[in-house]
Amino acid sequence: MHRIISWSRAIALSITLAAGASVASAEQLVGTPGASARWGSGWIDLDQGIDLKKGDHLRLKVGGTANKVLVRFLDDLNRADDPVGVEGGIRDVPKDRVVEVTLAEDHPRVKQISVHGGSRAWNWSFPGDNGPAALEAVERVKP
Repeated sequence: MHRIISWSRAIALSITLAAGASVASAEQLVGTPGASARWGSGWIDLDQGIDLKKGDHLRLKVGGTANKVLVRFLDDLNRADDPVGVEGGIRDVPKDRVVEVTLAEDHPRVKQISVHGGSRAWNWSFPGDNGPAALEAVERVKP
């Protein structure tokens, strides 16, 4: 009986340590926000370019009334009118307004992160009741 209790305590301690070790930290990505009422989009121009890697996990706090958005990572601000850097297609905006993104590919030298709502963005069409999007904050979650 003593061994069973010892093993139970050891297992509980292992689970507790494993859970504590998996706590992730988040790095706030800092920059200047912007928005376009015409295009129903919002963005943050990052203070410093950043290399984002496949598998990186980001949390985007989405303002506005969009219930669906495109997320884009732009490395050249002169290409803002081109649909480059869009990651993952149309995404749902949950009730807490935090869109979780795990990158499917590398995005080197990102200078701007944006969300696009409204009725249309480039070749993507949203449902008729989709409102504009704003980007309030971006965090990179580190394991």
